[in-house]
Amino acid sequence: MPGKASGRGRAVILTALPVEYEAVRAHLRSLREEIHKGTIYERGNFIAGERWWEIGIAQIGAGNSGAAFEAERAIAYFDPHIVLFVAAIKLTDIEYLYLCACRHCNLRTDVMQCDI
Repeated sequence: MPGKASGRGRAVILTALPVEYEAVRAHLRSLREEIHKGTIYERGNFIAGERWWEIGIAQIGAGNSGAAFEAERAIAYFDPHIVLFVAAIKLTDIEYLYLCACRHCNLRTDVMQCDI
C-alpha cells in the first residue's frame, strides 16, 4: 500500500448524508475547510498507532451520477492512496456503518455494527 513504508497515507472519505459525515468527522484532528471548484471539503488528520493519514472528507449527497462526478473531482484534488464511501443504514433497531473501499480498480465492502 502506498504510504506504508513512511507510515503516512492519504485518503478521501465521501458520504451522502450529514449523519455519516459527522460520524467520520468526529475521528479527525486539525480539520480545516477547503473549497475546490465549488465543492466544500474538510482536510484533517487521522492517527492510528504509528500510522498517520491525511484525510479529505466531503458530503456529496445521494445519486449515482452526482456521486461519481464528486468522487472523480475529490480524487483529482487530493490524489489519495484510497477512497472510501461511508453510508449509514438502519435495519430495525440496529444501525450499521457501510464501508465501501476502492483502491485502484479493486473493490471491498464491509458492513459493521456501530453506534452512530
